[in-house]
Amino acid sequence: MPRTLLKILFLLLALCLVLIWAKVFPRPAWLPAEIEPWTAIPSILLAIVQWREELLEKARDLAPHPAPKYLATPPSELTSGVIPRPYELRDLRRQLRHSTKPVVICGIGGLGKTTFAQLYCQRFGGSYRQVVWLSASAVFSGASIRESDNAEYFLRAFIEDRTLLSKLNVVFEDRDTAKERFDKVIARLADEEGPMLLVVDNAPEAAARFTTELSRLKNWRILLTSRDEIHNMDCYRLDVLPPQRAAQLFCNIYGERSTDPAIDTVIRAYGYHTLTIELLAAYAREKNIQPSELQNELEARGLLQLDALHLGLPNAPKMQSLSEHLLQTFLLELDENEQEIMRYMCLLPPSNTPLEPGLMSENFLCTLFGKEADKVAFQNTLRSLARLHWLVKEAGEFRCHPVVAETAKVQLVTGCGELCGADRKGDGVAGAGYGHE
Repeated sequence: MPRTLLKILFLLLALCLVLIWAKVFPRPAWLPAEIEPWTAIPSILLAIVQWREELLEKARDLAPHPAPKYLATPPSELTSGVIPRPYELRDLRRQLRHSTKPVVICGIGGLGKTTFAQLYCQRFGGSYRQVVWLSASAVFSGASIRESDNAEYFLRAFIEDRTLLSKLNVVFEDRDTAKERFDKVIARLADEEGPMLLVVDNAPEAAARFTTELSRLKNWRILLTSRDEIHNMDCYRLDVLPPQRAAQLFCNIYGERSTDPAIDTVIRAYGYHTLTIELLAAYAREKNIQPSELQNELEARGLLQLDALHLGLPNAPKMQSLSEHLLQTFLLELDENEQEIMRYMCLLPPSNTPLEPGLMSENFLCTLFGKEADKVAFQNTLRSLARLHWLVKEAGEFRCHPVVAETAKVQLVTGCGELCGADRKGDGVAGAGYGHE
């Protein structure tokens, strides 16, 4: 029996039950005197439909999740310590279903927008026929000189993924401009039968230039992540983790469950900012110190002043550069070898950029950085930086988190602050080159 017919029968049955109730049973005490039982029927029916939808949603959550099928290079694997956001994922799913425009996951750097998009693909990607995950190299700067750069980086996300081009059988001419190549990819994507999901991570505001082209993808749901809202696209504002989940994240990385009140003090001081919590917990674990000792150390450095650290969070009375905040709080005690590796790593593609396997392995990086003569020490340093969460280790490969890469560029790369020091908007990240989130 068609699903639509079942819904109609369900509503008719519910209507009959409500009519019987209104006719047979006395007037309920909770129903106001000015409201007749008959006028309450639409509200009751709506409540029944909403209740049914909630039950179906919970049933879907309990059902096995089919793995998504990627048409392009898939994103990196999620780590086991990721904090799930089931309610937020449902809200995003609902917004994607009903929106006629692309939906943009917005939020400050280091909040977990990329991870949230990955969670969505993991949870709901199997309900689409195929998924395309692309990563742009947006420069989040208020300077107008960056506008054309960001527009090109958005195009390159589509025209430089060799896996996508191969599967779509797209052929470019040497004389084709970036925009002409982009149009060819869009035309092929538009031919695909739905339902399909397109995710563009780290999209710039300049993506608004291409809403006409994206509107041709009739069989696609389009999801972007960005630090800024994008004109003519719907925004899904991602908030910080709730206190309980933020504490859970700290404990997951720290390696043990703890009810030490110092954890709440520390994570509250930093606005429950995801990346900061990860770095603090990893630092405490590697230095083998208790949360209370971590609190004392940060207080001694003057870094637990609640009125000074706002990280650009919504409604904060002050704004502080995220890079400045990380510079003050971290890169605490990296030795010369660790700083050298971070100086190199921050210039390579960050962790949210899909790459072919093996391009960021220990052996490849050892050769790339000319460290074959001291390979063991180099590998030990890489692993130490990964344990401190300065590097992200996934499937035996090492890369920087996008915001960590920005921070390392500011402090460790000579001249980067002068080259890329334009004021940022949104989260105010200052002095980083090609930021990713």
